[in-house]
Amino acid sequence: MLREPVHHEVDGWDVTIDSIVADSDGTRVSVTIYGPFKMTGDRFKQPDVNFDAFIQARDRNGMVSSQRGRIFPMSHGFSKQGTSISCTANMDPLTAGDRQIDIFINEPVPPITIIPVTLTPIDDLSIPARTLEVSDEHHGVVISAEAIARGSSMTAVLLQTTLRPHPRQRFMRGLGVRRDDPRSGAPGVTIDDGSGPLSAFAGTREPSPGPEIRTIAVFPGVPGDAREVTIRVPFIVLCEYTGAPVTLAVPSEGDITLGDDSARVKVERQTAPRGGAAVGVEFAGTWHEDRRLLYAESLTVGDRYGGVGFKSMPDEPPIQTYADDPTGTATSVTLESPNIELRGPWLLRAPLP
Repeated sequence: MLREPVHHEVDGWDVTIDSIVADSDGTRVSVTIYGPFKMTGDRFKQPDVNFDAFIQARDRNGMVSSQRGRIFPMSHGFSKQGTSISCTANMDPLTAGDRQIDIFINEPVPPITIIPVTLTPIDDLSIPARTLEVSDEHHGVVISAEAIARGSSMTAVLLQTTLRPHPRQRFMRGLGVRRDDPRSGAPGVTIDDGSGPLSAFAGTREPSPGPEIRTIAVFPGVPGDAREVTIRVPFIVLCEYTGAPVTLAVPSEGDITLGDDSARVKVERQTAPRGGAAVGVEFAGTWHEDRRLLYAESLTVGDRYGGVGFKSMPDEPPIQTYADDPTGTATSVTLESPNIELRGPWLLRAPLP
């Protein structure tokens, strides 16, 4: 496995290999890439990437390559750093057992980008673990702890979310964080053995059904005499697909309803963080029965889908989002797919190994 992320920059592209797990079952490589992606799609645009052989891994016996149907999880986003993708390639196993391997990132990243990495045998990092069957449910969202591992300097918990049937399509977006950050990967979760809460400092995103989250949260070590911990998830964020977009004038300000939730929204012309014209949409949602609207996941400026970018992600609203406006003269912006914060906490008592 890869002990620490590896960072590489080339010709305006910023590549981070977040994790690698290579064993007899397969080779799993997770990457986050920022760069000048070309976009594709009519209404809903996304980075134009051919995932077949986009990521490759090579040892002395040969090479394995990514396939489109085996890229999961996968997401893309927009921020002041530019357009990004975060994805995991689930490839065939490498057979040599080498500690030194090469990772290839192909087009649209300048070909051929070769990043050498050093793997650490999993046995060197193994710590005692036990399976768990503990869960808590609020708002139709079940959070389960399926395993816990304990070492002298760290504690790791495997968490899985399950979404109960709901009138709308729902998609998990974060555990204890208001925006999933592909760079940090750390969920906003704590553990407490009674001596005080410890916050997760890292996390991995594991393969799971598309709408749900499966993650390993990593915490500092707990005292040697601790026998159990309480895992606390203070809130979660999910997206609800309403099928009922709301169109606002540029500029404008007022109260809106998006799906089942409302917020005070301010729309104005702005300069995008990386230059050029943009339309800014600021959301100030308030609590209603343990839920509040944070922001819209989709902004369409005029007739051009612009995704959503963030100028800031504070602990409390207002939350400032934006989308590019290539013309600089758009008179409307359409909001879709509200991201909702659901207040917990979810509490799970887990015996330690």
